[in-house]
Amino acid sequence: MSEVHRDTVMGLSLFTTNGLCLKLGFDGFETKLQRLAAVLEDLEKRNQRAGLTSIDLSDPAKVNVRRRGGVQTVAPPAAPKGLKT
Repeated sequence: MSEVHRDTVMGLSLFTTNGLCLKLGFDGFETKLQRLAAVLEDLEKRNQRAGLTSIDLSDPAKVNVRRRGGVQTVAPPAAPKGLKT
């Protein structure tokens, strides 16, 4: 991680060393980071990790992936076995 930002309106945001912004919001960080891992794995499988600028995990109902040139909404991946969402 390069930077950590806390905002009273947007919640917690993390910035990676390569400039990717991870928007986590206010709570449920463990679940959101597990969802992030699943989203990144899916993007890698589809060879779509290049050009990412932000991943917004703040809304439990969806994940927004922003890349240079547009936004893609991703359905939330299924929770890992043993976890309840």
